[in-house]
Amino acid sequence: MIRIYFFFVSIMLLLPFNLLATDPLDLLSKADKPDVCKIYGGIYITDNPAMADFIIYEEDSEAFANLVVFEEDNQLFADQSGMWYFVPNRGFADFIVYFSERRAYADFTVFFIDTRTFAGCR
Repeated sequence: MIRIYFFFVSIMLLLPFNLLATDPLDLLSKADKPDVCKIYGGIYITDNPAMADFIIYEEDSEAFANLVVFEEDNQLFADQSGMWYFVPNRGFADFIVYFSERRAYADFTVFFIDTRTFAGCR
């Protein structure tokens, strides 16, 4: 009888934390993954990866990149996916990025292209 009582009390204590409703493997799949398609506008490049919103690796080939980026000359035209304008000041940036030399550390990969038409998500 006492075992049943402790069992129900422990379940009641865990319910507010929602530990019974989640699968441990499901928690791994719901990790915060960056939505590559929503990164556009003013971009500031930082030297500190801890201050960056995203850590990026620059690909050598367009085929393996998650995002194809076109560097705009004016921030007003950087209004679609893959259109970036590099700002000189962190205060004017929509996103702060850090370029990693190792692909394993990156959140996603980019490839810089010369043609505006082909920029965007993959």
